[in-house]
Amino acid sequence: MNPTIEAFFTDKIVVEAAKRYGFMPEELILLGKNQNFTYGSKNEACNLIIRIIHESHRTLELIHGELEWIQYLAKNGVPVSYPVKSSNGELIEKMNGFFVVAFHKGLGASWSDKISQNEEFNKLGEIAGRMHVLAKKYVPSTAEITRYDWKKIVILKNS
Repeated sequence: MNPTIEAFFTDKIVVEAAKRYGFMPEELILLGKNQNFTYGSKNEACNLIIRIIHESHRTLELIHGELEWIQYLAKNGVPVSYPVKSSNGELIEKMNGFFVVAFHKGLGASWSDKISQNEEFNKLGEIAGRMHVLAKKYVPSTAEITRYDWKKIVILKNS
């Protein structure tokens, strides 16, 4: 995480994010902080993932585009972690230079030897194939929320 962004990230933001999604701050567990701050919940009844993104990393429009894409996948039968509205009825909350979004935690189970690695790869391949077919048909609702073309992302060009 960029140290400058981390300096702007305060406990106040976590407290407010928790409140907007119906949690007590102590119910949240920091899962990671690479491109954004990601929190899970200790509350089994409200099993969400909360992501807090600095506005220098993503624009509001790009986040709208991401959420629209996820909703499109879900409507077409792809198993995704669906976005959740805040207590204010918003899919994206803005606070002190950060955007906050939440998702239902993905269903699943811990790895087990009962399922072979080949079966797992086949399942992942099926999902990726369905996403690829849907991506060819997908048209964003507005030009403003169009995601970056992967061919134009500098980090991918240099890989």
